[in-house]
Amino acid sequence: MACGDTGGTSRGGWHDRFGAIALSPSTAKAGTSSGRSSKREARAEARARCEENGATDCGQNIFEYHNACVVLMSPPRESGGRTLMVTGQTVAEAVASAAKECQQHSSECTVYYQDCSQPVYETF
Repeated sequence: MACGDTGGTSRGGWHDRFGAIALSPSTAKAGTSSGRSSKREARAEARARCEENGATDCGQNIFEYHNACVVLMSPPRESGGRTLMVTGQTVAEAVASAAKECQQHSSECTVYYQDCSQPVYETF
């Protein structure tokens, strides 16, 4: 076997990926991030994007997720339901979980955001 040859087996490792959603409670504006290498980076990007949308209170409500998919879903305001941020292994799984809860308040739930931050495999 040559120096550095692994005998046909590759070696590597998984790297976590993080995402976040920052919501402004006073304006309902949001900022998002996904695929970031740290929780801190994901939170900072989501907050900055929320503030770029004109809100000043984006740091009060930040939802974080990692190695998963997320959905932001809400019923109509008059229904009395709340905005939901739900994770799942797939977008479909997250949507199904959020819809189940959201539809307790209204049959007209809307998905406002969906994305995934899946781990990344690096071969060394």
